[in-house]
Amino acid sequence: MSSPSSSVQESRRALGRRLREIRKESGLTGRELAKRAGWHESKCSRLEHGKTPPSDADIREWTRLCDATEQVPDLIATARGIDGQYVEWRRMEQTGLKRAQESVRPLFERTRRFRTYQSWVVPGLLQTDAYTRAVLNTVSTLRDVPDDIDEAVAVRMDRQRILHSGNHRFAMVIEEWVLRTVIGDAETMAGQLGHLITIASLPSVSLGIIPLGLPRGVGWPVESFASRKEFRGHVTAGALLLRADGRVLLVEHKALGKWLFPGGHLEEDDETLMRAALRELAEETGIDPGLVTPVSPIPLHIDVHPIPANPAKDEPDHRHFDFRFLFRTAADVATLQAEEVLDYSWQFADQVTAEPLRSRLLAVPTG
Repeated sequence: MSSPSSSVQESRRALGRRLREIRKESGLTGRELAKRAGWHESKCSRLEHGKTPPSDADIREWTRLCDATEQVPDLIATARGIDGQYVEWRRMEQTGLKRAQESVRPLFERTRRFRTYQSWVVPGLLQTDAYTRAVLNTVSTLRDVPDDIDEAVAVRMDRQRILHSGNHRFAMVIEEWVLRTVIGDAETMAGQLGHLITIASLPSVSLGIIPLGLPRGVGWPVESFASRKEFRGHVTAGALLLRADGRVLLVEHKALGKWLFPGGHLEEDDETLMRAALRELAEETGIDPGLVTPVSPIPLHIDVHPIPANPAKDEPDHRHFDFRFLFRTAADVATLQAEEVLDYSWQFADQVTAEPLRSRLLAVPTG
């Protein structure tokens, strides 16, 4: 079971995968489709990865170029449904956590088989009153929603009656570190661990714990520091693009209102962090990757910095672990990514104030 907000994100990614399949079946590359549509190349990538929701006009143009106009009605209906789902969830959440908890009650009551994996917290159906209270207190603070914690906790506790009634079956798998992560305080965790022992004895519940140190093979946890859904912090990739005269490229980030080095989140198709940095550079500046030369596969600098909460994307404040790679070029910026970048500037390395990055840039030979 996933939350409605995470379901919206997955729905957007699923729609993006449909658009990608349509494009591939047409034989077009993302670059060629963007060129024919008059878009920046990065727009295709963002649509296909669910980072940007497509407008009706985007869908019509996409399907026209891919000779798949028969899919327009279904695609538009899907996109509008996703937008409506997200708006409704955020509107509901703003009325209080109690209503958000109540909204999923019918789904839980009609579901017969529950299959749950958790790597963040104990699944809601297995939480104690104190553990739920600690979790919802954090949610209330991060998302700035009305403080009706008591009522919301009561609704979630009442929902747990399905563990003991009806024809329901529960298969739940959690990571061992969930049990070792202190939510609330030590007393809260002791009570929660004892409750899990009791619940695991129910005939309708199958509870599995993935031990720490277990070889994973291809079975890595879904949430990780490479995923932007990991709000303890996650990895990003940045490009330090240097010209022969010693100047380095900065872009003015639209959402943050700051001058930053080009870079951003990782995508599924990124084979390495350096490739991710190069892709982000191309998306944000339009510079052809063929005109950029990597200096080393080892990052010149790793920066850890805070990112403020973004209610529009349902993201709390978190940290970025930015792996910054050094590249050289003789090219200039071609087309800025208007959705995220306002302007750009080439600055001499001695104008960079952050250490040790400044010293490392100044130590790079020019020419």
